[in-house]
Amino acid sequence: MLTLENFARDMLDRTQEGTEALLRAVGPAFAGRDHFTLGALAAGETAVWSRLFNWRALGTVTTAAVPVLLALRPDCALETRVGLVAAALGQASKRGKPTTFGVTCVSVQYASFAWALRDARNDATGWALRAGAWAAGIALPRTRSERLATAVAGIPTAALSALAGDPALHAAESTQGLSHGANLLLASEALTVLNPAEQRQDAGLRGRVLDAAQSAAQTVGLVLLVDGLARKGRG
Repeated sequence: MLTLENFARDMLDRTQEGTEALLRAVGPAFAGRDHFTLGALAAGETAVWSRLFNWRALGTVTTAAVPVLLALRPDCALETRVGLVAAALGQASKRGKPTTFGVTCVSVQYASFAWALRDARNDATGWALRAGAWAAGIALPRTRSERLATAVAGIPTAALSALAGDPALHAAESTQGLSHGANLLLASEALTVLNPAEQRQDAGLRGRVLDAAQSAAQTVGLVLLVDGLARKGRG
């Protein structure tokens, strides 16, 4: 039976796991052995501050730089690199209203990552939770183009989150970061839905804070996911 105490303990355990996974992912970078991840973290931090201060051009460039730098890691598999290149184009395209090109790139980003986890499995509850988040996301946008973009790009995003939640991956310490990374990426897309282009561009405090949070979630999510996929590939 689920109690408040059990829920709180589970949340604390998950937070600790996520923190440890992040430390494993960034440890080599700060030790001077992974310059590409270190560069991606620096670009991600710059993107966050740029969005807070509404420096749009710098924010767009540094947002695209994060996945490009991660794609240069020598331990990236082909499908991971494809997803990262698509991420660079798709995330940078979020500066305005949804476009066919931008939605396609974001969809390819998450579909490529999901393909890298094609042998993973999850239970019916895990899939139902992601399907519910996808359906809720479609209902939130105000315009038809935003609803369509959420419907299309939301499918591979939710699928990635579900596959990364495979209990077998979660049981292994080396791949625990996959679920945390995928869920952060899902959260970043949820923030995009909650904070459409019109609100980001009006330079209001709420829009800028949500935009910065979306950028931070995307950066940390990518770092965790890419590191987890690399560790999974190494066995």
